[in-house]
Amino acid sequence: MSRLSLTFYARSGITGQISSTVRSLLLVAATRAAQYLTRVSFDHMVAAEVRPVSHESRRQALEIAKLVHPRPEAVSAALFAQGGPFFFASDKVQVKYEMLRAHVVDHRSVSAAASEHDYSRAEFYLVAGAFEEAGMGGLLDERRGRKGPVKLTPEVRDFLASLAPCSASVAASALEGELGVRLHPRSIQRLRRR
Repeated sequence: MSRLSLTFYARSGITGQISSTVRSLLLVAATRAAQYLTRVSFDHMVAAEVRPVSHESRRQALEIAKLVHPRPEAVSAALFAQGGPFFFASDKVQVKYEMLRAHVVDHRSVSAAASEHDYSRAEFYLVAGAFEEAGMGGLLDERRGRKGPVKLTPEVRDFLASLAPCSASVAASALEGELGVRLHPRSIQRLRRR
């Protein structure tokens, strides 16, 4: 069993090696449980909460969240080709999840699952790694570029806070002399405004 399939089962609280028979039984049990819970436990709540959503309004919500698949017409997986109300090829997160599920649950090869969902093999492994690391949150695209200021470490912040009131250029010179960190005076001004 691959690490990715273990992740799917681990999310359900099942860890370790699982035989194919047990895996099949778990899948059937999970499917029946989901059907039962949806049908029995939530019928009274669902009727009041669920409203039909058009593909257009769904696409607009995805655009706002920047989660639109770049080429939804290239997604050729059967679930999306049928055009049902749930599976939406423009939903990048859903397409990624279904690509992983096609490999793990439907036993599709990595190449087949990736190409049916308009991803390359390399992208499949990146998506799988992100899912293993962060679960469903790993399927969201990360913000590109740096994740914040590189030089403003806690030590630099503490040093700047300990300085007597002075101009940003004087603080930058003192910082370089004391800690050896070159910081532009404008960065110091931005830090002081926070």
